[in-house]
Amino acid sequence: MDTDKISHKELCELGAKILKTKLKCTVSIHEPKGLKENPDAIGWRYGWGLCEYEGSILIECKTSRADFKKDFQKKFRINQHEGIGNWRFYMCPTDVIKPEEVPEKWGLIYVDDKRRTKIIINPYDTVKNRRINKFVDFNVENERYLLTRWLSKTENPEKVSLIVREANARINRLEKSSQELKHENNLLNKYKRSLSVYNKSEGNKDLSIDELADEIKRLREMEYFLNTYKENNNERMLELAMKCIKEI
Repeated sequence: MDTDKISHKELCELGAKILKTKLKCTVSIHEPKGLKENPDAIGWRYGWGLCEYEGSILIECKTSRADFKKDFQKKFRINQHEGIGNWRFYMCPTDVIKPEEVPEKWGLIYVDDKRRTKIIINPYDTVKNRRINKFVDFNVENERYLLTRWLSKTENPEKVSLIVREANARINRLEKSSQELKHENNLLNKYKRSLSVYNKSEGNKDLSIDELADEIKRLREMEYFLNTYKENNNERMLELAMKCIKEI
């Protein structure tokens, strides 16, 4: 694979995307500015109080083998507890990093020339692996700084959150309305086909939907008047029923 085809920035953006899709993080960001360590992509996953699911997931992006080897010289890689991320991945173009070269407890993600991602080593795939590969000692201060700085870019995070919730609610209402309109449209097309078949079989002129609705209304009124006459022997109901017949 030609590694020049994908830039470091593209890898970071894909990393943030895969954190929310395949790795199910609630929040993900890419290339934030931190203290000492500036992650390429990092996400946080909420596990409803289950410690083995909760935590942060780091993705370190590498476009070349030289960049990968240089990473091991960083202080927070030598002293893993100084780094961020409860679970950690390297992400690179296919075959730039070999699976056997990946450090213990780390994962590996490949990106092909069509920007498709594939998790080669996943330290987060099972409950057992999540427990074994979790970095319990990590740089909490830096992660707190990253989140605080990220939120500070928004003047009022609560207001933004409310706007997002309202937008989602509106989308759900529109989706429901769309489904209802589709159903009504299907029924209308069904009635149109039935009406067309009826007109052809009877040799009638084409009736409109409104005319058909009027016919159905008169028939229902006649049925009601006749049933009421049958139950109460009310002559007035019979007269009204006969009037409906004359109209037809």
